[in-house]
Amino acid sequence: MLGGFVDSLYADGGIPAIVAGILAMALGLLESFLGYRIFKVQVAIIAFLAGLTIGMNAFDAAFGIFWLSIVLGVVLGVLLAWLSVKIYKVGVFLLVGAFAYLVAIAFVQNFWFGLIAGIVVGLLGVFLTKPVIILSTAFGGASMAGGGLAMLIWGSAQGGPGWLQWVIVAVLGVLGAVVQFRTTREIK
Repeated sequence: MLGGFVDSLYADGGIPAIVAGILAMALGLLESFLGYRIFKVQVAIIAFLAGLTIGMNAFDAAFGIFWLSIVLGVVLGVLLAWLSVKIYKVGVFLLVGAFAYLVAIAFVQNFWFGLIAGIVVGLLGVFLTKPVIILSTAFGGASMAGGGLAMLIWGSAQGGPGWLQWVIVAVLGVLGAVVQFRTTREIK
């Protein structure tokens, strides 16, 4: 009964869809226009969350003690966050590849295409770090902001005419990339 109520809130564009849409737009715009400047923080946060999730699941499956799995998951999360900052190129590959995957999946909706795009762009990010980080964060953030806008207007990140989302992502992505390239000239 409660599950149907929650589904109806999302389906009708209720509070959760509005909150998710606003959050996605805010984070997407931040990513699109400031992605290069906040990249190391993002890498550390993503690595921490990945370590926490993997650690909690693995340790819970191995030991079956919930509190212990939380503690060990946090330890693994902190370790991965630290490593991602120390081994920067690995973090670059993972986060840039993840953004490329998300953008590819948003438009093509094919797992294998997204995976290949993520690997290729992740490898490019290792060799052409600054331009690839700027482009992937600009367009990844634009894709997130476009999905948030769709949630606000149509109640679903997949809602509305597809061509309109392409235009929104293209315009925001180009604007975000231009702003990032201009404001990070002095940053190596």
